[in-house]
Amino acid sequence: LNQIMLNRTIRPEPQPILLPVLPELHAHKLSNGIPVYFVQHGTQPVLEIQYVIRGGYSYEQKTGASQMAFKMLTEGTQNYSGIELARKLDELGCFISAESGFEASTVSLSSLTKLLPQTLPLLAEVCFQPAFSETEFLKMKDRMLQGLQVEQGK
Repeated sequence: LNQIMLNRTIRPEPQPILLPVLPELHAHKLSNGIPVYFVQHGTQPVLEIQYVIRGGYSYEQKTGASQMAFKMLTEGTQNYSGIELARKLDELGCFISAESGFEASTVSLSSLTKLLPQTLPLLAEVCFQPAFSETEFLKMKDRMLQGLQVEQGK
């Protein structure tokens, strides 16, 4: 094996700083005034939509409320139970997630572009018609409490 020895007594020549090439940001405003921003990136016919809501755990009055509320969004809607919603998303090969952050929270959809007519209504339903089922709430609460116990080493 040839081993290359580095001579650390000789300073390497400085190299130019390469600036990243970012894709162009496009902005649009819907007829109801909601701003839409998008970046066309890559060649695959997939898209990701993020519905960003101002609000997160910095706004909550009870610790964990926003995290619980956003986790519950994907646990069922007025028309689909949590399992039915998961099966429908799997059938379409798409993914919806909901997360609460510090000052903003997001609900995201990842989908094939050609399936947007089927997947966008599911995103809207998750956002605007969640079931907030008591049964699912209690299951989620138990899972979150178990997670906290694991983190605390109990």
